[in-house]
Amino acid sequence: MKMKIERAPLVKHVFFLAIMGLLILMGCTKEDNSIDALKTFTLRNPLNYTNDQNPDYVPLDWSTLPSGYFEMRYSNLTIWASPYYEVYLWKKVTNDTILHEKLDVNHFALIGAEGSTTYQWKVVAWANERILIESNIWEFTTEPKMYKGNITFSTQSEVDAFAGGDYRIIGGDLTILNSDIDPVSNLSPLSEITNIKGDVIINNTNLTILAGFTNLEFVAGNLEIKDNELLTEIQGFKNLELIGGVFFLSGNNQLVMLDEFSKLKSVQSDLVITINNSLTSIDNFNQLDSVFGELTIGYNDLLETINGFHNLSYISGKLGISGHNRLTSVKGFENVNLIGDQVYHIAKGLEIRDNGQLSEIPEFNKVNSIGGNFRVDNNDHLNVFTGFENLITINGDFEIGESNLLTSIPGMNNLEVIGGSFKIDWNWSLATVAGFENLKTIRGAFIVENNAVLKTISGLNRLESIDNNLVFNTNKALTTIDAFDKLQIVGGQISVVFNYQLNSFCFLKHLVVFGIFQGYVVHYNMVNPTIDEIKELVCD
Repeated sequence: MKMKIERAPLVKHVFFLAIMGLLILMGCTKEDNSIDALKTFTLRNPLNYTNDQNPDYVPLDWSTLPSGYFEMRYSNLTIWASPYYEVYLWKKVTNDTILHEKLDVNHFALIGAEGSTTYQWKVVAWANERILIESNIWEFTTEPKMYKGNITFSTQSEVDAFAGGDYRIIGGDLTILNSDIDPVSNLSPLSEITNIKGDVIINNTNLTILAGFTNLEFVAGNLEIKDNELLTEIQGFKNLELIGGVFFLSGNNQLVMLDEFSKLKSVQSDLVITINNSLTSIDNFNQLDSVFGELTIGYNDLLETINGFHNLSYISGKLGISGHNRLTSVKGFENVNLIGDQVYHIAKGLEIRDNGQLSEIPEFNKVNSIGGNFRVDNNDHLNVFTGFENLITINGDFEIGESNLLTSIPGMNNLEVIGGSFKIDWNWSLATVAGFENLKTIRGAFIVENNAVLKTISGLNRLESIDNNLVFNTNKALTTIDAFDKLQIVGGQISVVFNYQLNSFCFLKHLVVFGIFQGYVVHYNMVNPTIDEIKELVCD
């Protein structure tokens, strides 16, 4: 009994010492972590002495102190605490505190600071109403001075006076107009402007050379250069990277070249180049990767070449190249993969029309979707038409017409769906239509008509449905249609008329025997079988 009485207290004592040691060890570990955090406590952003902060929004942040054991300043007291922070900020030139915030988090945003101003700031960490640590003082400078609001220049003296304000940013619209007295002739006083937060409108001026925007990087609104009858040259936009609205270049009838936008990366709405009647070339948009609207190049009477959209991959609206009598070469769209985003834009599709001298369509081999119509028509000298190897979907009409030298059409063998009608008409040299081997659905009509020398149509052997009429009309040389092996639905009528050499109707047998259609009109062909006669045809 005596031995048991003495051993029990000894076991309890050892157990107690072990527990206390563990608690002390845990406490020391937490204290060590907290001490390490105090040693590394610092401001983080903005970096000390930075001079390019946007005054509209300056994010401030600093390192975090975790909850733990802390030794209080000026005492030996160690306590468990969750730190909080006080942020102080002041203008360096006045030293008057303009911000004092108490926070539980390690970040804060300064909204609406003054431009071209140096600020200093620090953070004090607290716990249990006692100071844990105080950061060093850092400083940053906001972006240069901003002119607030809109501004209009109609005289040169107004432009010169503006330069004395040492502005780098215009906070609204910049408009340059004409004046009979002291007209604007030199925009070099605007060369230090880097950012315009509204529109830039240069309209109906007497400028002959548009220069003076050599440091401009960003236009938040539209860039409109229009109706400047004396303008021959555009210079000084070589650093422009982003246009937040429409880029509109029109009615500048002495402008010869357009090659000053080599750093432009994105246009957030339409890009329109139209009715510049002396413009001969469009070049050097090689950094442009996206147009969030339409890309329209139209009715520039002397335009001969388009080249320089080699980095362009996305056009959310329509790509239109139309109305040029001298245009012979279009290159530089080889990286476009989407034309006409269904979600973001209404006017969609690819239209190359009314270009009398254009002989070759650029290859769009990366395009997989066209969100609207595909129209190539009235290009009298078009004779080479390739590409579109990866095109899968056309959500509108497919139309090739009035291209009098075109002899063949690309197969487009990955195309699966046409959301509108399929139409090939009025192509006087077109001899064959082949391909479309994966096309399954046409949600409009199928029309091949008025192709004077067309002899053979083949392919289309996976086509299952045509939602409207199936039409072969006035193809006077047509002898062979080897297609439609799986066609089962024609939502309208079958119309095969005025194809004087067509002597076989096996292409309709599968449809007539196994499918449905809403009417049948066959006459003025070499043979004109009835529905029952087609059912009895012996076909390979």
